[in-house]
Amino acid sequence: MRAIRTVAFAGAVLALALAAATVGAVGDEPVGEVLELDDSNFDTIAAEHDALLVEFYAPWCGHCKQLAPKYDEAAKMLAGDDATKHLRIAKMDADSQKSVPGRYGVSGFPTLKFFRNGELAGDYEGDRTAEAIVDFVKKKAAAAVNKEMTDAAALKTLTKTATKPTLIALCSNAAHVDYKYYKSVVSKLADTGLEIYHSFTPSVLEAFGFFSSGCSIQMYRPAEGGKKPSKATFKGTVFKDKLREWITTNALVAWAKYTPDTQKLFQMTGKNLIRVVRAEGSPVDVKALAALTKKHADAFMFAVSDASEYAADLEAHCGDKNAKVCVLLHDSKKNRVYGLEGGAATADAIEQFIQDFNDKKLKQKVKSEPAPAPAKAGEVVAVVGSTFENEVINNDKD
Repeated sequence: MRAIRTVAFAGAVLALALAAATVGAVGDEPVGEVLELDDSNFDTIAAEHDALLVEFYAPWCGHCKQLAPKYDEAAKMLAGDDATKHLRIAKMDADSQKSVPGRYGVSGFPTLKFFRNGELAGDYEGDRTAEAIVDFVKKKAAAAVNKEMTDAAALKTLTKTATKPTLIALCSNAAHVDYKYYKSVVSKLADTGLEIYHSFTPSVLEAFGFFSSGCSIQMYRPAEGGKKPSKATFKGTVFKDKLREWITTNALVAWAKYTPDTQKLFQMTGKNLIRVVRAEGSPVDVKALAALTKKHADAFMFAVSDASEYAADLEAHCGDKNAKVCVLLHDSKKNRVYGLEGGAATADAIEQFIQDFNDKKLKQKVKSEPAPAPAKAGEVVAVVGSTFENEVINNDKD
């Protein structure tokens, strides 16, 4: 009897050990399977991946159940390709785990979010198919956010010919806290048009005159008119918030190029924007606008765009898609765009444009049918583009 009890006890212990091993394996699933995350391991595991898509789900959610086999298939597809087998996708039961989902504002299921080195870098809003998920992860992973440079001559050339805002960290080693903070901050700057690099190579550091511990962080900004890029250097102790603010502030000089790539950078400043959309061969006289730019630098960014990329803006806000010049004002708080009548990009015209904005005199150009006759009591109010704001936004009636 005692022998039977001993065997039974040993079996129970083995079962508990196996169960413990299974629990311990969460987050360490083999390649080809979806990583299982929870509140206790999320930060550690997410930080280990340059690109990680995470599904926040609930076991009872019908849409989650529909997505599950496709999500599993996506993991297998990534593992089956030599070029992507290092890429993983993950999931978390957001019904039982509360801390991490709460941190990222997860309120519906399934919610898919993309992370770089543990930092939130955007949401996935594509098709819920294995192919679409794989394509998204591959594209995000291919857009290297923080590229390493080991060639001093190539990096020197880059700083002299930069056509986009270019951020460089010259660091004594990868383990230094300065680089860890730098890596964390720049992981959120994908898809902003910002070129980001780092180097630990002694010959590169020597070529740039850096011989200290930590990091020297530099920004090179292209200028209008093909001028040599200007340089800004981060000063002081590297803290995440301080560095993030410095990058946002220094990535763009006055009259920098506003493109579909750099649009997000401009939005990150939180400032209003004066943007001159000009046709090829119609340069902006930056010198003539220097005093205006300096006067309004606290509240406004100033930029130029190519008409070839923003023909729709010419027609929508300046009334002529073939216009040589169109001056726009972006209201950052209300997310509105106004066009300058006449379109002249002179200091006087832009100064008056800004003054009219500050005095709340500007009106958006809206494509609209003719305004209908006022509705009588009891009638349904007909709203068209030109009357929408007064009838819906500024109306105190229900």
